[in-house]
Amino acid sequence: MYLGLMVGCYLLLRLLNTNMISSNWVSACDLCNNKAIGEGALNYLIQEVEQSVKNIKRFAEWCVGVIVTLVVLISTLMLNVYSKLADFILKGLEDNEIKVLSEEAIKQINKQGYNPFSELVGLFFQLLFLFSSFILFGYFIFSLFSIVKRQVLVTLYDIRYAQLMNIKDSGNLE
Repeated sequence: MYLGLMVGCYLLLRLLNTNMISSNWVSACDLCNNKAIGEGALNYLIQEVEQSVKNIKRFAEWCVGVIVTLVVLISTLMLNVYSKLADFILKGLEDNEIKVLSEEAIKQINKQGYNPFSELVGLFFQLLFLFSSFILFGYFIFSLFSIVKRQVLVTLYDIRYAQLMNIKDSGNLE
């Protein structure tokens, strides 16, 4: 199911990317042929948009750092609460009761064929996936803010390239 979803998303992104590239190139050629943007203004615009994209990336990295810090803080607090709760419960029991409870737990585990090591490894990877998904989702969300500016930057690069091609072509004609 996930593989099908992944292939569908890939094909959709390829289609959208091809459409955006062709529309960017057409826009760049139109602007270059109309001489709407001079070379100095174009270079200034490119620098401005590049700086804006860098600032957005820096902000996204900062926000992801905050998300990572919060995830680690919350997971540490929850682990501490559970360990304190276990300590509180075990302090209320006598040594003999703890021994009987441990023996009963071991008997139940052996009776059910429960493998605690594999369960702990599975839990570790599930928690790792959960934490990394928070981090990746946060980075993805904050990176979405720069998509439009990156498209503008690609169009500006296309305009620069189209201008250079026109200069080359006019130089070859002379």
